[in-house]
Amino acid sequence: MQKSKFTIKFFIFLAIALSLIAPIQAEDTIPSISGLTFGVVRGACAPWDGEATEIILTPQKMECDIFKAPYPFLRIAINDRSMTQLDTGVYHIDLTNQMVNQISFAYAEGKFQVPHNAILTIQSRDDVTNKLTGELQFTFEDQPSQTVNFEAVICQDAQQPCG
Repeated sequence: MQKSKFTIKFFIFLAIALSLIAPIQAEDTIPSISGLTFGVVRGACAPWDGEATEIILTPQKMECDIFKAPYPFLRIAINDRSMTQLDTGVYHIDLTNQMVNQISFAYAEGKFQVPHNAILTIQSRDDVTNKLTGELQFTFEDQPSQTVNFEAVICQDAQQPCG
């Protein structure tokens, strides 16, 4: 009987201890971006009010007229070229100058992470079907590199006036 009470108390203590530790570990770990395979590409405004391009990647298809993406999502702002200038090719995104390009990974309300470097490869762009395919590879501090392949809808009519 004595051993049984000790065993029950031990498992209750263990359950409480694990419930306290788990949230701490979860906050330190950045979720994988592997599921962010859908997106939209639309015109945006650069910080100096020039034309820019915004790519939003999400785990499910998103419509052009939706401007609040569901969590988690990845936002790429390419401030040094308009949407019409974004063509197939490899873009080494310089994240040292946040005025030029910005990437953030929002994985929960109020929780986001900014990578240290990124390479965006636009594999195909079709303005007839409004489809763009690509790959994004980037690294967070003290984390392994992550890569995601995506297909995005080009939102031709979503350019907001800048200035």
